[in-house]
Amino acid sequence: MHQIQVMPTQQGKGYGRQIISQLIQKTAQAKVELKVLKQNPAFRLYTAIGFEVIGEDEFEYHLRKELMI
Repeated sequence: MHQIQVMPTQQGKGYGRQIISQLIQKTAQAKVELKVLKQNPAFRLYTAIGFEVIGEDEFEYHLRKELMI
């Protein structure tokens, strides 16, 4: 498992979207899954680029994006 974090002073500038998009393009997997803290504003980014909520626990949403490879 890996974590991606963007410094607060750099958030909202498209860096997170660019990183996630590049990772998706380079994967050989049929899906990408991630977890995001419920209070993390990045949740909006993930759903905007096609991730869907597949579950949740007390603290996190569990997301998946199906890929066409």
